[in-house]
Amino acid sequence: MAKGDRVTYDPAGIFLPGSAVSATQLTALAARLNAIRSDVTGESVEAGDASEPDSSLAACDCTFRELPERMLDDYVEYRQQSDLGRILQTARWIRDRVDRIVVVGDVGVLSGIRALLDACCEPYFNHLTRSQRGGRPRILLAGADLDNDAITGLITLLTEGRSPDLLEDRWALLLVDAPATDLPTKLAGRHLLRSLRSFYRADSATVAEMVVPVTTTGNGEGFDTFSAVGLLPAAIAGMDIVRLLEGASTANDHFRTAPVGANSVLDFVGVNHLWRTAGPAKACGMRVWATALRATARWYAQLRQRQMGRATTANGTDRDGLSEASAAARTSLQPVGAEDVLWTELLVAQCRCDPLMVGHLESDPDGLNSLADRSQPDLMSAAICETISGNRQNGRPAGVLRLARLNEHTLGQVMQMAMLAVAVEQRFIFHKTGPDPPGVLGVKNLPDFAARFLYDFR
Repeated sequence: MAKGDRVTYDPAGIFLPGSAVSATQLTALAARLNAIRSDVTGESVEAGDASEPDSSLAACDCTFRELPERMLDDYVEYRQQSDLGRILQTARWIRDRVDRIVVVGDVGVLSGIRALLDACCEPYFNHLTRSQRGGRPRILLAGADLDNDAITGLITLLTEGRSPDLLEDRWALLLVDAPATDLPTKLAGRHLLRSLRSFYRADSATVAEMVVPVTTTGNGEGFDTFSAVGLLPAAIAGMDIVRLLEGASTANDHFRTAPVGANSVLDFVGVNHLWRTAGPAKACGMRVWATALRATARWYAQLRQRQMGRATTANGTDRDGLSEASAAARTSLQPVGAEDVLWTELLVAQCRCDPLMVGHLESDPDGLNSLADRSQPDLMSAAICETISGNRQNGRPAGVLRLARLNEHTLGQVMQMAMLAVAVEQRFIFHKTGPDPPGVLGVKNLPDFAARFLYDFR
């Protein structure tokens, strides 16, 4: 792996003089974080650790962690007969036969698929011609809501004025089945299946070929991204899913071996936990500096919201993640001032395309000739540096999650790190602990333990 392909998290901008979070506090959390890491990885907890699992409760299933290595190992040994080999074969079969594939799944499933496609496909992939897409089908998503007009418009796009005899008009369905598939997903599947039968003139053999069922692994909403649920659409779109899984495996290795203070997942969860527990109005967020990663930020925020909501419900709090506090206490939690948000700056240092130069125009209609020798990436870097520098000057702490470049390997790291972070954070609720570090409120005393996660797009 190239050094530039490592994804790093730097909390140095959080440990400012007077900040609610210090490096000393993070160090004081090390034993607790290490014990939770052992729980996530399934390793034995070392004697003397400050916390131990509470067997009366159960946090999210962590079998997702083993999935990348298991799929890669099976692929090396069994090749075409492995799950990954079959995914690649199915993707090639679909690419040769249709120009559109509709993925039908619930919100969690579609959110993860959208994160994969937006990050690694061409920005306007579905608008390119088939030749510009390298013969890869357009990917369409359905099933996230009950919007009648949206599903009607999709059916019109797929069928009206189109012929099953033309490759450019042919389409197929990828149906994601989960143990708790919800009503919007079932309805979308029904409407699209009916339209598929009509489009292919009730040819049962063709209809059967054009319906590809995929079953979730049971890891829970959003944790199936590195199973066939996410990998098949990614492979259909031409992504290198082997490199994606290798990136996820790299994140696993780092999570398992790096100590607190140099562990991107544990440090991210630790400082965010310390910030949230520093006061009832504190919130954390992610400021996204790359358009291609906006869907990834949404996916993470949704995954965290679902899993933390379930955890706090199981721990005696209500469905919104707030404990049974008074109405006055609930009201006081609503406002979030700029000084109360701990931002994580999510950025990509190197663009994929050739840099666009501002250039010189004779009449200078927009007043930008003074920047003629600057490039678009230069101006983005300047904006990022100005924001980070301004944060520090104003005493507003912020961490940095940095990708040197955006590709399948770094995306695999980011998404696996996000899933691990959710699993670690959730386990704060399920572990017995001693006192929190000095200056930090205990979890049980804080109404909004699972506080909001905000995001901002730059």
